[in-house]
Formats: sequence, structure tokens, C-alpha cells
Amino acid sequence: MARSLIPFHTDFPRPFHRLRDEMDRLFDRFFFPGEVFEEGNVLVAPHMNVAETDKEFEVTMELPGMDAKDINIEFRNGDLCVSGETKREEEKEGKTFHRVERHYGRCCRTLPLAGGIDKDGITAEYRQGVLKIMVPKTEVAPPKRIDIKT
Repeated sequence: MARSLIPFHTDFPRPFHRLRDEMDRLFDRFFFPGEVFEEGNVLVAPHMNVAETDKEFEVTMELPGMDAKDINIEFRNGDLCVSGETKREEEKEGKTFHRVERHYGRCCRTLPLAGGIDKDGITAEYRQGVLKIMVPKTEVAPPKRIDIKT
């Protein structure tokens, strides 16, 4: 029964799965510091899309298993900061876990946004495990040429 729960992958022979996972974690820690879930020794970055129009930025982030009350969104010093926490499922008497693959713990993503941002107009909604943040832009004054007197 428990053996049927093991995922089957054909891309690598079984001994290399662990090595590949360790290398993925190593590169994630190097290239994405501070933008991860922490679950003991396992680090997983939540997936995010960023789109831009003339009027706003649209940020969508996958945060499955979280409640909206456990998510914090801040805009500070030109950065959009999203943090949250996924709670670990409590073990109950009479229930035996054969496999635990779901991630739990705290996460934090910081996204630098260039240009003028209307921080008072930022809105967010959370549905079916996807957080959507709308960040409106403000009019940025065009560059002005300064003449040098000689």
C-alpha cells in the first residue's frame, strides 16, 4: 500500500533523485536568498508572476494551504514584500502518515518595483490558493534637460 504512494519519475535513475534535489536547493539558496519557504532543511520558493501594463503592475503568487489572515503584504522603500505562514497538519491519534510532501512554514518574497507607485491604491485578493496584488502606477515626470551656463 505505502509503496504505491511513491511518485514514479523516468527522467533520472532513482539514486540520482536525491542528488538532483540537493543541487536544486543549493542553487535556490544561492540565487534566491530570503525568498523561500523554510521547512527544516527543505527550501521552496513560492511561484510568482509579474505583469506590467501602462497603468499598473499585476503580481500573482501561489500560496496554497494558507489562510488570508496568515498573509502579510507591505510596500516599503520601493519594494513589495509578501510574507506568510502555512501551518503544519496536526498528527492525530490513530492516524499514521506514510508520506509527508506538503510544505509548511514561513515564506517571504520581496519584489523591487521601479518607477512611481501609488502605494495608497494597492489592492489584493486571495482566492483558491492564489494571491493577486494590483499595484497602480503614478505619473512620472519626464526627464528635464538642464542647460549649463558658460
